[in-house]
Amino acid sequence: MFIGNTNHPFDMYYTHFDMMIRHRKQFPWSRLITHRFTYDRCVEAMKAAYDPEALKVAFVPKDRQP
Repeated sequence: MFIGNTNHPFDMYYTHFDMMIRHRKQFPWSRLITHRFTYDRCVEAMKAAYDPEALKVAFVPKDRQP
């Protein structure tokens, strides 16, 4: 198990997701994800999040690894 944190208020996620969906054809949101990890690489992912080159670190299912 791992526990994450965020500096975003939880009540704004739907607003942000709605904006991203509305503009998905104008902006390639997936390009913001600079690192992808499976859950079994959690420690590595957390360390990568502190890398100055990391913009967004995301967890993905094993069958969706690039």
